[in-house]
Amino acid sequence: MRLSPKRHPAAPRPSRDGATDPSMARTKLPQRPGAPSEPRSFLLPVAALLALLFVGVAYPALSAAEHEEEEAEAETPAEPDNATLTVRTTPEGATVRAGDEECTAPCDLELPADEELTVRITKEGFRAVEHELTPTAGMDPLDVNLEAAPFVLAVTAPEGATVWVNGEEASDPSAIELGDALAQPVAVEVRQRGFRSYTTEVAADAFTAEDARRFHQVEVSELERAGRSPRRAAAPAAAPAPAPEPEGPVPNNPF
Repeated sequence: MRLSPKRHPAAPRPSRDGATDPSMARTKLPQRPGAPSEPRSFLLPVAALLALLFVGVAYPALSAAEHEEEEAEAETPAEPDNATLTVRTTPEGATVRAGDEECTAPCDLELPADEELTVRITKEGFRAVEHELTPTAGMDPLDVNLEAAPFVLAVTAPEGATVWVNGEEASDPSAIELGDALAQPVAVEVRQRGFRSYTTEVAADAFTAEDARRFHQVEVSELERAGRSPRRAAAPAAAPAPAPEPEGPVPNNPF
């Protein structure tokens, strides 16, 4: 007799929600946690906002500041290049001036290059000298021979008076040239008829140095009128001498 295999009832297939029997209450099983999703970064909007602020505010400000610095640099004049000028004088010791610079020869002056200027050289007792030049790098020294300044005397005298200097009458009392040296004081005399003469002496140190001369002026505004010498009184006439008395007895007059 064939035995048929004993069949066991098939186990019910679990439903999608995990229940084995539709009659049973559906129980929600815990789900396996999935892969974490990428959170949205909040830094992106902030970065974008900062970029906009930089482009709209900070960048123009920085550009303006850089522009102002460039303008300031453009307005600031560059320091000019200098050239060295060597000045030598004969005799030495002259004062040299050029612009704001000054020195005593022989000396060197640092002057703006390629700018025309005037060099003035002075020394007491000598004529002043001026040179127009443009300093350049490596220029030759400036050598100057100074000329002695002449002594010039001016005498102002009353109208009609004559002026005598060292015993000679001056043709032009307003400019009497005395030469380049004075070994002795100058004798000055002002004469006018009817007046007392005015006399004086002028030493070399009384003259004032000017650009081209050493000058002194004597002013005589008026002369003292000469007075008449008083006449001497006439001596009284001498009285006649008395007659001598005769010696001995006087004879009688017979008449």
